Amino acid sequence: MEPGHIICNADRMASNILSHITEEFLVCQICLEDYDRPKILPCLHTFCQGCLEKLPVAKSTDGPGKLSCPTCRQDATLPKDGVRALKDNFLVTKLSDVMKQTSDSAQEGMGEARCSTCEAGVHATSYCVDCPDYLCQNCATSHCRPKPTRSHRVVTLKDLKSGKVLVSARTGEPSKCSIHKEVHKFYCDTCRKVICLHCVVTTHKEHRYVEVEEAAGKEVGALEGLLGGVKRGAILQDMWLDELRGSGEKWASEVKKMTRDIERQADAIIVAVQKLKDQRLVQLRSLHEARQKQLASAINTADTSLTQAKNTIQFVGHLLVNGNPVELMTVAEGVKEELMKRSDKSVRTNLSSTKSFKELTYNPASLNIQEEISKLMGDLKQKDVEVAIPPVAGLQIKANASLSHCKEVKLYKAVGKAGKAEGEFDSPLCIAITGGQDIVATDYRNKCLQVVDKEGGFKRKIDLGFQPECVTALDNGELLVTGDGPKVHVMNSEGSGKRVIHVKNVAEKDTVGGGIAVDGLGRIVVTVGWQVLVLLPNGTSVCEFGDRDFGYILRVATDSRNHVIVSDMRNNNVKVFDPEYGIVFKFGKHGSGDGQLDHPMGLYVDEDDNIIVCDSHNHRVSQFDRDGLFVRHLLTREDGLHYPWGLSLMQDGKMVVCDMNSKNGRMKLFSLK
Repeated sequence: MEPGHIICNADRMASNILSHITEEFLVCQICLEDYDRPKILPCLHTFCQGCLEKLPVAKSTDGPGKLSCPTCRQDATLPKDGVRALKDNFLVTKLSDVMKQTSDSAQEGMGEARCSTCEAGVHATSYCVDCPDYLCQNCATSHCRPKPTRSHRVVTLKDLKSGKVLVSARTGEPSKCSIHKEVHKFYCDTCRKVICLHCVVTTHKEHRYVEVEEAAGKEVGALEGLLGGVKRGAILQDMWLDELRGSGEKWASEVKKMTRDIERQADAIIVAVQKLKDQRLVQLRSLHEARQKQLASAINTADTSLTQAKNTIQFVGHLLVNGNPVELMTVAEGVKEELMKRSDKSVRTNLSSTKSFKELTYNPASLNIQEEISKLMGDLKQKDVEVAIPPVAGLQIKANASLSHCKEVKLYKAVGKAGKAEGEFDSPLCIAITGGQDIVATDYRNKCLQVVDKEGGFKRKIDLGFQPECVTALDNGELLVTGDGPKVHVMNSEGSGKRVIHVKNVAEKDTVGGGIAVDGLGRIVVTVGWQVLVLLPNGTSVCEFGDRDFGYILRVATDSRNHVIVSDMRNNNVKVFDPEYGIVFKFGKHGSGDGQLDHPMGLYVDEDDNIIVCDSHNHRVSQFDRDGLFVRHLLTREDGLHYPWGLSLMQDGKMVVCDMNSKNGRMKLFSLK
């Protein structure tokens, strides 16, 4: 491969080192000043020694006492000699110096710096880290020739400005013992601290100690493993926070809805009560008016009868007193008849015929109004609701195998002839290996997954209802399958327990998910069209990258450093992105020569981060190292390959390749020796 086809972005990576050093990380959070003799607590928070010595100490029966961390409030048991015996934070000291030097360099205006070694005063182009001196081009060349300065580190002003050189220079400076001012060369396993040679021969001579590089080498692997677990835990916590925030938003929405429902119910009850009130009042007024009319009629009748009775009494009284017999007899019959009509018996009969008056009463319901209204209003009840715990971040299963020392790749077995029956393949595109070492292949045109055992024996077919593109297997027993639009189907190797992750932020809605992988933190990397999207296990989007210059058929893998490796079929290259998804380099160009590619498809990254590429139209599988440099062709047409589209390594030292359009078996198992 030609050097020009590896495009590095080292300057951007170096600047990232400085961009991650925040001011908060370099300032004591007690005094808010630069650290003075920084001491690190067991909780990993750092403070000035003097600031810690001013904090109140809780007394303890088995030591000098305990401090409460000002940041996280976690108790820290002090060593025997108190605060001064806490471990020094050399990293903070070093990074503080780096930031200060970078700032000072920027203030000096390196772009206008003049050569400090020649008299011409020419603009400087370089800088000697060891002297230190600014140098013009001629002086920089001659500076490296004399023996005393031959080993000096001369760098460009561009690298000096970026901070990359200062970081590397300071990284190379050894830390020194605060007591003897000698370089820390040993690690005391008894006291668990770095020490100098003077410390070894004085206070640590009876202790177990080793060279600090040896001790650090043992710790790095352990720390990286633990750090990966913490990072995955942080991702899980992040997803949990999303679930909690989502629950809070849902709760707030439900409270608003219930508030509206309560107000609506109360308003409905008020309207109904008002309506009933109006009906009762109208009824009361109607009955009252009818009774008033009835009463007025009875009064009028009684008043008329009374007037007539009085007139009769008066007339008969005059007749009896003043009338002569002739006058009396003349009207006697009529008078008697009238007196009979006005007698008390007649009056009583007439009164009884008009006494059908009705009394009005109001009988309120004999109920507890408050209780009845409460029933009408309904109840507020609480029930236990479990917030969905985010899915465990499964890691992609990878074989503990490397091709670095593999000398021979030999065909072991070819299985799966063309067809649609069980164990037959139409278009196998991708291979994944489960924890039980079953081989899972996506059978595109048969719309299914085919599962065979490690020897190629058929086990089962999982019908999907869509044309699957790629599959990957996780250590939690899950399979992730693409091919159904911008979705990731999650299931177990039996095809049950299915759920679907809907990929968001897809630029072109009608495109189909292609490549899929999971990095060391459990993040899902999936390609949809020309985009590469990174998701948390619950489907929450982390980021997306890529542009329309990418092809529409992409495959993806990740390495031990959580780099994302993308094969681009249309552009005939492979692109490598760092954990922040910035391009690091790319390799390959169209052709059939060594390091060249023609329609690259499936990828696999082995234990040593070698990148294995299915070079489909060149009918071969090629190996590149972690930096994208061509190593060799592992398999070619002479090994029986036709169109390799996907591959994977197994724990027992076999390589499995799915071979499109092969007549002698569309899945091939190769032994590695």
